[in-house]
Amino acid sequence: MFQPGWSLTADDWDAQMLFFLSEGYRVLAFDRRGQGRSTQTDVGHDMDTFASDTLTLLPPSI
Repeated sequence: MFQPGWSLTADDWDAQMLFFLSEGYRVLAFDRRGQGRSTQTDVGHDMDTFASDTLTLLPPSI
């Protein structure tokens, strides 16, 4: 899973993701709320929401 920093988007991981895909790995990158191709919102631009959003992407066993 590739998580961009506050000023980056998931697009910044394209080269790394293509490499791991070519090696047979599954990869995931996502944009934080309001960044990149994410829906623009007025709320949810804090680390607690970012952590909660990240947890929803992970399987329950993690």
